[in-house]
Amino acid sequence: MKQLHVGIAFASTAIFAASAGAATVPATVGITAGQLAIAHVGSTIDFGTYNLSNGTTTLYASGTNIVLNVEDSRGSGAGWHVDISSDDFANADGVATHIISASGFKMDASGVSIIVNDGQSGADAPVADGLLHTLDSPSSFISADVNKGMGDYDISIPAGNWQLYVPTASTFSGTHTATVTATVVTAP
Repeated sequence: MKQLHVGIAFASTAIFAASAGAATVPATVGITAGQLAIAHVGSTIDFGTYNLSNGTTTLYASGTNIVLNVEDSRGSGAGWHVDISSDDFANADGVATHIISASGFKMDASGVSIIVNDGQSGADAPVADGLLHTLDSPSSFISADVNKGMGDYDISIPAGNWQLYVPTASTFSGTHTATVTATVVTAP
């Protein structure tokens, strides 16, 4: 019996590129913290004129949206929220007891929109809580959680979201004015 032997040879050739050397160059940048700030942009809250002979009522503001600009350029990701409040509506007659109480002044956050100017968007943007807030003490209505809300945003509150309860039995005639204060606070 004859045997046939078959040999299989494998050959491999490796090709290596010769390296002439490499150089590395470090790159650095210094980033300084900015600010956490809020500003009012736009118009006033206008309830118009109301005749007391029509009885006790809740008035709704009209006109253009109230816009607040919030800038978080701190670069810390600490988060923030906005508190809003008002003092009482003082009568132009100057009599201290001739007020409309801020306990009847409310802002509905359900229609608040957030416009991203130059900031985080989507799930990382700040959010409004959508609740009705009484303005006689500071109340948080919009917030940005930790590591969210960094950048620049406009918060637009529709004019009709501002409400004022006017009780006929205790309201004196005349022009009444109040000051609404919006404060941006560190921490969500």
